Amino acid sequence: MKCLKCGNSNPENAAYCQNCNAYLAEPPGMEYLDAFKALI
Repeated sequence: MKCLKCGNSNPENAAYCQNCNAYLAEPPGMEYLDAFKALI
């Protein structure tokens, strides 16, 4: 997941940026949960 603060690319399961330690927008797996809810 790309950091919105510094633009660093982080692993998809990272919650915080490895470069600047900023919180990444979504907790891991939330996009899948939202997509699943959209199907219901």
